[in-house]
Amino acid sequence: MEQVGIRGTSLKIFKDYLKSRKQREKLANDYSDDAVCCEYGVPQGSVLGPTLFLLYINNLCDLDIKTGRLFTFADDTSIVFHGRTLDEAKLNTETGLNKIAKWLNHNLLTLNTTKTKFILFGNTVRSLPIGNDFGIQLHTCQYNVQNECNCTFLDRTRIVKYLGVLLDERLTWVPHINLLAGRIRRPICIFRKLRHVADHKLIKNVYTALAESILSYCISSWGGARKTHLIEVERAQRTLLKVIKFKPFRYPTVDLYSECDVLTVRQLYIKNIIIYQHKKLIYDDAIANRRTHRVCPTTQAKTSYLQKFQCYTGPMLYNRLNKILNIYPLNIYECKIKLVEWLKTQKYNEIENLFTNVK
Repeated sequence: MEQVGIRGTSLKIFKDYLKSRKQREKLANDYSDDAVCCEYGVPQGSVLGPTLFLLYINNLCDLDIKTGRLFTFADDTSIVFHGRTLDEAKLNTETGLNKIAKWLNHNLLTLNTTKTKFILFGNTVRSLPIGNDFGIQLHTCQYNVQNECNCTFLDRTRIVKYLGVLLDERLTWVPHINLLAGRIRRPICIFRKLRHVADHKLIKNVYTALAESILSYCISSWGGARKTHLIEVERAQRTLLKVIKFKPFRYPTVDLYSECDVLTVRQLYIKNIIIYQHKKLIYDDAIANRRTHRVCPTTQAKTSYLQKFQCYTGPMLYNRLNKILNIYPLNIYECKIKLVEWLKTQKYNEIENLFTNVK
């Protein structure tokens, strides 16, 4: 804390708060041992605990890992390494992990090797090794590329859950979409009872809280999946809406969304990435006066694999919709209202054509 600028009386207050703490084990109603002095850590469950922990661990993000990038959320840390080949990626990963392990050891922290797993990302099945032919070691020895050692091998996983999102090796998002479909169907029993006593406005608010909030979470990542993959969660959404509106199984989809006054899964994706791009853009009168719809810098996609991610579809769709709606001069609220009203008028095929014909 002193290194980040907390000194004087403030530092003394924290010292007094953290020192001379004791703890002991309790089994049932009896204490199992005497109180022992607690020399490290912060009081768990306290208001200051998370803040103090972040102060302690934030230097981890400043480590110089040239071939990797750290993503931290509280005590959950993920590191992404890359390389032109699998051997290069393996070397970069083991080198970076060795540097991280040294930092943790120096700061009296340990890396739980049983919970630490790795996943390989590739755009094709052939680009990924089969079985256990590829291994990553967490070196706790005097790490040297030329030397072999008996350090722990990390377990490889095909699917990893990070902050509530399931990531698979090829980023098809199929496992996460299947998980979402089950979660969207879960509140059906609630709406079977609620629809008899609540009006449309109340039911829509409950739907937004219980279903649309789940669909919107991280949709900018998985919402660009292929329509053949996305259909599973779309069917779950329609099933829920039909239950809310007392509609039969084969009720027309267009009429269903119109009566419920909600967006489809793909429309929610478009809404989120367009609003995100709109927030990033800095309004320029010179661009607006040229009356051009290409106001958002675009990236080149050499493969169709890249075209389903926000870094490509975001700028492309923004420029295309700006040509139709002229949303560039609007503020965020006006942009959102105009965009949502327009999306509600579009049919399923018209929405999908925005992706297939983006140029």
